[in-house]
Amino acid sequence: MTFPRLVLAGAVSALIVLSCGPFFPHAVFTPVSYPRFPEGEYVSGKIGIVWPTYWRRFLVVAWRSFEGRPLTAVEQKAFLGGDRAQQGFTRTMWKEVHPEREVSGGTYHSFVNCGEDAFRRAEGKFAELTKQLGEKHAGVAAWKKAQDVVFANCSGGDQVPAAPEAGLPAALVKERKYQIAAAHFYAMRYEMAEREFREIGEPYLAARCLIRQGTVVVQDRAALERAEQELRKLGDSPLLGFVRAKLRPDEHRREMAKRLNDPKLEATFAQSLTDYTWMLDRENATFTGDEMTEWIAAVQAGSGEPGRRWRESKKVAWLVAALMHAKQGDSGVAELLEAARAVGPASPAYASVRYHRVRLLLAAKDQATARKELDEALARKELPLSAVNAFKAQRLETAQGYAEWVAFAPRVPVATEFEGEAMGEAAEKPEPLFDSDAAVQANRGLPLSLLQKAAADAKLPAGMRAQLETAVRTRRIVLTGGTYEEIYTLLRTPAMQPYVTDGLDRRPDDPSEIDNYRDNWWCAWGERETPAIPEWLPAAAKAEAQRELAALRAMPSAATWLARRAAELAQATPGEARNGELLHLAVRATRYGCGTDDSTSAASRAAFRLLHKMYPKSEWARKTPYYF
Repeated sequence: MTFPRLVLAGAVSALIVLSCGPFFPHAVFTPVSYPRFPEGEYVSGKIGIVWPTYWRRFLVVAWRSFEGRPLTAVEQKAFLGGDRAQQGFTRTMWKEVHPEREVSGGTYHSFVNCGEDAFRRAEGKFAELTKQLGEKHAGVAAWKKAQDVVFANCSGGDQVPAAPEAGLPAALVKERKYQIAAAHFYAMRYEMAEREFREIGEPYLAARCLIRQGTVVVQDRAALERAEQELRKLGDSPLLGFVRAKLRPDEHRREMAKRLNDPKLEATFAQSLTDYTWMLDRENATFTGDEMTEWIAAVQAGSGEPGRRWRESKKVAWLVAALMHAKQGDSGVAELLEAARAVGPASPAYASVRYHRVRLLLAAKDQATARKELDEALARKELPLSAVNAFKAQRLETAQGYAEWVAFAPRVPVATEFEGEAMGEAAEKPEPLFDSDAAVQANRGLPLSLLQKAAADAKLPAGMRAQLETAVRTRRIVLTGGTYEEIYTLLRTPAMQPYVTDGLDRRPDDPSEIDNYRDNWWCAWGERETPAIPEWLPAAAKAEAQRELAALRAMPSAATWLARRAAELAQATPGEARNGELLHLAVRATRYGCGTDDSTSAASRAAFRLLHKMYPKSEWARKTPYYF
């Protein structure tokens, strides 16, 4: 008899199409790109641990705090977004208009041609005209039709509204001339738009035409210099900084760095910060010429000899940079460690200095001193939660026994993140979870007997105990081979796994529900699952953990193992009423299980054939037309 096999070509092609996904939220314990939540505490001077991967705008805040010049209240508000009243605009008209326009052979592949401020202005003007003249006024209808033509040029095209109709009020005549100039602007006819904006008394918009002319297609220095001259007449416009950044990036960057360090210029802080970080990120400005920028370069890349800068200046900011990039065995490490020990909790650099001092102590195998200093740090109530989590990770590394593992394994997430973008703060009272280091030790370091003890330990949070309980139950089944009842339960419960999950468990709430992305049961462990056995385990417990891990690593994936065990049990107990369902579930596991391979296919075929041989007319055989 020939049995059909389902070839999953469609599924494979779908995976190829979705190679950038699927994406799931995960818990963030110690953010290393920016402090995320709560940012308000960070900008007020509660710096915590500074990471070399922080965005530069956050390093500006750290520098100011380390220098004893924390952001003023005005600067803090500006950093966090200032007055958000104007930030909630949502288009109600022209919703379908795409604002970007492609450019061939220019500086950009595409650029935002029609900014949201243009749509905001248009909607506001329409509301104003409607209120003044009435919605049915012919001039208002003509204005709306002309504006449709203007926005038709946003993503392409070269349309221009008709000249003002005879009899239009003077205000609408000027508006039409404005619309004609704007249409030329969005159609990239910048010289014509500049002339038209000047004619109607709009010098700022004429300068914008010069900026577009000088940047969008090719960098036209002459056009940018003319724009600079025009903008100077209008005062300290944000666009003036943009033009200067294009013309003289190093000079403007140094000026912005100077302004960022002067609290008396707090009113311009937001724009100065935007210009400053823009130039470092995109304008290829150098990282020399002012101390703050040189410090940022030292933090991010270890450049500029931070150790020497600290010895010369004795500034705590340079001490942080030097410690951050110091390695065990470097010359001068002992001097850095001694200086770090003297930085007290009142300093905004305390957490950064203490973290790297402990890192170097651990590298030197001085666990006793590291343990003592970590306990001192964790006793501080004012530390940000992200720093507490980082210190707990170091403290877990220095744990001396089971009780300390239980104390330092739980971590409270500070945020929920979706593929690198912060989604929001963690819940108001978030549950402690396993961070990756604790999960690795639980999964590849602790023996089953100790995991069982932890699963019943009231000192661990309930959610972590529940995970451990499932892991212990599953691991025991796997290591012992499992009884009929246990294998039947496993096959009906795809969420059962012999390990815990670090961070958020993204699986469905119902443990019997199949996960559509094959996060069902477990993959083969294999050689990739290297041991992570803690030093504090007694010799007998270490040996126990090594034996168990070796057994787990030798096993195939859950789908293969379950299909084989189901076939063995069905043949060993031919009178068992649930055999048909057991074999059906085994074949299902080979379809949805994690990490299937050629041996899975053979096990699937064997369970399939046994089902159709032993119970050919059963409902379970009808529900199983294929093997996988």
